[in-house]
Amino acid sequence: MALFVAAELTLAMAIPFLAIAGYHTLLDSRAGRFVEEPTENEPGWRALVDPTPVTAVVEQEAGITTGIVVLAGHLDDPPGGTVVVVPGTLQIDGVPLAAFAPDDAVAELSRVLRLRIGPVEVVDEDRWPDVLGDTRYLLANPDPVVDDRGRPLLRVGEIEVGAGDAAAFLGRPAPDSDPITLLFRRQLFWSAVVADPPAGRDPLARAIGEISGPSSQVVILPLVDVVPDPELDPVAAEALIREVVPIPSGANPGDRLQVRVIDRTGTIDLEAVAAAVASTGSEVVEIGNAVEFDGGPTHLVVPVGLDDPGISELAMLTGATTVLDNDVDADAVVTLLVGSDYAFGR
Repeated sequence: MALFVAAELTLAMAIPFLAIAGYHTLLDSRAGRFVEEPTENEPGWRALVDPTPVTAVVEQEAGITTGIVVLAGHLDDPPGGTVVVVPGTLQIDGVPLAAFAPDDAVAELSRVLRLRIGPVEVVDEDRWPDVLGDTRYLLANPDPVVDDRGRPLLRVGEIEVGAGDAAAFLGRPAPDSDPITLLFRRQLFWSAVVADPPAGRDPLARAIGEISGPSSQVVILPLVDVVPDPELDPVAAEALIREVVPIPSGANPGDRLQVRVIDRTGTIDLEAVAAAVASTGSEVVEIGNAVEFDGGPTHLVVPVGLDDPGISELAMLTGATTVLDNDVDADAVVTLLVGSDYAFGR
């Protein structure tokens, strides 16, 4: 029986390993050097892919972190971006984000989202004037904001919020209310700011302006067990990342399947394919052309020993035949050789 199983495995692996020689022929340009660098329409052209910048804004009031928002730009036409509102009370391994220093809080959020986030911008009573300048926003305040002695700071109803009020508006829940109630007020504020971004030269003001546009939206991070200790809904959060971060990158090695997209036909829209691959949650690290255009079929070349659930999903969505690369020097990146039969999501 053992011999029979061994024979079956040998037959099953025969096609992948037979295909590997052709793969190296298409990609290996180390035998010589280009006198002139090829252009994007010529064989052998390559380009590294930069991940989508994802900025974290740490909101503080009276020296305490009250919340975080994450800013990510879209690739859409018309342009825009997404603001993801995260509660300061979000529990990560039993510890609320508010208990961490700003950089550490963002690092923890980045880790559980498996998403590289940075730079980190901290906004408090001293920073808001630099960000907002004289800009004020007319908002329908849903609940009262009071000071430490219970005296009114901001009333319920239609109010103007500017640099002097922002930290309290974002960070002070109504008396006897759970801090999670701040999510609605924060979503209201950020929706107004993205719709009419401040015109200052502060880095955060510029970042807000870059994600402002017709496709902009402000959403709340998917949560479970919202009261009293909210936790991340990992499945819904990953779905959100795939929707709003065009080219995600993992926070740590191995977080996301790294993919190289190579055209073997000379006719493929590589940016469109890269965007489609990235929408699966994969990290697209490079695009380019094969050393020769042979018009062959779509293959997903996987280094032997690399085990990632994203491999089978990507192969299914691209209609690719999976090919194993047993080169011991291969990097931990899968290569999508895009052929004439490529059709995403078929």
